[in-house]
Amino acid sequence: MSGCGGKLNESAVVIAVDGKSATVKMVRSPACSNDHKDCPWGSFTRQEALSEFTIEALNPVQAKPDDTVKIEIETGDYFKALFLVFILPIIGILGGYLLGLAAAPLFGLANHGQIVAGVLSVAGILMSLLILRHEGKRFKPEYIITRVLPKSTLPE
Repeated sequence: MSGCGGKLNESAVVIAVDGKSATVKMVRSPACSNDHKDCPWGSFTRQEALSEFTIEALNPVQAKPDDTVKIEIETGDYFKALFLVFILPIIGILGGYLLGLAAAPLFGLANHGQIVAGVLSVAGILMSLLILRHEGKRFKPEYIITRVLPKSTLPE
């Protein structure tokens, strides 16, 4: 992956072409491309756990099977989805807890504030999971083949 935001670029090999799309085999790369100098996270992101997977990508450059191509991955929605996955449950837990502490005395349950807070925390995380399930369907990365790489530039 190159870059830290906006769009990611990956290399892939075209397996099959079907109209305006293509099935490509990608190799999952480490989180950081190390394209930036003095990256403080470089040592953490140099993990070599790579795995292959296939995806469907738009093929405006009319790549053919066995071509090595550059894939652009639109990441705007991807980062919004990551925010929802990691932050929304925390908001649900904390919001439920604080609401429970505040609401317990209003309902005459001041002596059981921690229990009410715990129950509303569970309700908050369940609510966040329902929201994630509903909203998650919108967040699919879009893969686009941007160019065919010349054979002479391919690593051996």
